[in-house]
Amino acid sequence: MSMERSSKGLIAIGDHDLAGQLAGIQQEFARRHPGMNDIPLIGRLPGETSRLDPSLEGKIRTVKLTIGGKIAQELLAELIARKGNVGSYAKSMVESSEFTTLPEPTQIELAIIEARNLKPGTSYPTTEQIYGCAAEKGLDLLPAEAFLYHLIQNGDQMEPGERLVAGMKPIADSGGGPRVFYIEHLGRGLWLDGRWAGSSSEWYPSRRFAFMHRK
Repeated sequence: MSMERSSKGLIAIGDHDLAGQLAGIQQEFARRHPGMNDIPLIGRLPGETSRLDPSLEGKIRTVKLTIGGKIAQELLAELIARKGNVGSYAKSMVESSEFTTLPEPTQIELAIIEARNLKPGTSYPTTEQIYGCAAEKGLDLLPAEAFLYHLIQNGDQMEPGERLVAGMKPIADSGGGPRVFYIEHLGRGLWLDGRWAGSSSEWYPSRRFAFMHRK
């Protein structure tokens, strides 16, 4: 015998009634998700958005972004043609074999947040600490190509003085050092370059990182 809650409190429902309810749920799931026969017992339903850690409420700015569909050389050429300002480190990172692109256009959501909101109480959080806290709070690392598309699609919306670090898997630069993409809007305009990001590298608490909302 199972129990369910009503306006009058807990009431009993028989095994036959419960089986009927479950069958109805299964039928509705199959209608909404053709080709999938079983409701997943772990994780999210297809298309269901993840829920971030409550501690991040009101501390994240979300930016929609379409990435993919271009090879590295095409993407770099488009960025240079539109914006023109690509640093030597960023260029070497795009030319690296570690830099990969998606074959088809895909929409993602950037989650922009200050380091201090990911690791409260830490004077100068390290890359390892920031990445670890982001993962725990429902954020994923960005695909390598994301910042090039962000600069092309949303660069004009960045304020003068704004700086943004890509929360991504570091790529070795021409000297072998671990670097992540970095966008800054200074007096000389918008620039894409690479910043050193070893696991023990320390960051200002106010430094803003961009990760990806987990799907």
